Amino acid sequence: LLDGLREDAAGGQAIGTTRRGIGPAYADKAARRGLRLGDLLRPDWLRTRLKEALAPANRELAYFGQPTFELDDLLARCETWRARLAPRLVDPLPLVREAYRRRQKILLEGQLAAMRDLDWGTYPYVTSSNPTATYAPVGAGLPPQAVDRVIGVVKAYTTAVGSGPVPTDQGDNDIAQWLREKGGEFGATTGRPRRCGWLDAVALNYVAYLNGFTEIAVTKLDVLDGLPELKICTGYRLPKGQVIHHVPDTPVYETVEPVYETWPGWPEGATAAARCWEDLPENAQNYLNRLETLAGVQIRYVSVGPEREAMFERQVSG
Repeated sequence: LLDGLREDAAGGQAIGTTRRGIGPAYADKAARRGLRLGDLLRPDWLRTRLKEALAPANRELAYFGQPTFELDDLLARCETWRARLAPRLVDPLPLVREAYRRRQKILLEGQLAAMRDLDWGTYPYVTSSNPTATYAPVGAGLPPQAVDRVIGVVKAYTTAVGSGPVPTDQGDNDIAQWLREKGGEFGATTGRPRRCGWLDAVALNYVAYLNGFTEIAVTKLDVLDGLPELKICTGYRLPKGQVIHHVPDTPVYETVEPVYETWPGWPEGATAAARCWEDLPENAQNYLNRLETLAGVQIRYVSVGPEREAMFERQVSG
């Protein structure tokens, strides 16, 4: 509720959130008044914590002219959640720590991308957390040295949701519609059409560095099948003509124009049928090799469709 009210009040400056309350929840966490699932198991503690969190929330609701909430009503709702969730609420740290001690494989999956990172993304057009690999062990309760591989999952083109600078965004032109419709680029939570454009290798190199990618998995290569030519952004041109090769601060980022390389495409269906690197058409191999060079990280996996067998591993050196 608060998330949507804030977005509506921002008007043209709205971030473009999912309106699911993520921002307000993180704001409460930083203000040390956030509630945790484990609080459901301790009714007296929960009442104290909820009362503290409710006061500022009600003040904000009143500011927007919305009905406020009663503490006892919320506690009754929490009691319903406790009855359903209590058997499933555990402290995860002993489980994770024991798995780490036994040297078991632990897989952590990140959401969003580094360009939406609270500290290193296009602030303020970012999420409320840090979705970079650096923060993965923080969220999982692992020491930093536990992370020994970082697989960067990268689409063969650029997509984004929400507001903020995306230099290669094609708006609603033919390329954007091709990528959006063929790639099914609609928000998983909101259903909103994603912004689509050519691959931005400057941003890719940036996020590869920030995350410490050890290898890359390129997905949705088949979406590019049938395009006569492809473009890769290799730099940004500033308003005065200077070309830079790094991601600048957001106010500057909003003014740049992409500098492109043009690469030949390949026929419709040419990659969708591939099940190994050698099956890919030469132009597709050249395209991927160029991305690898610009990213500075080896491409180890290639996906050419949603099926499990449509992803294959490329043999890499080292």
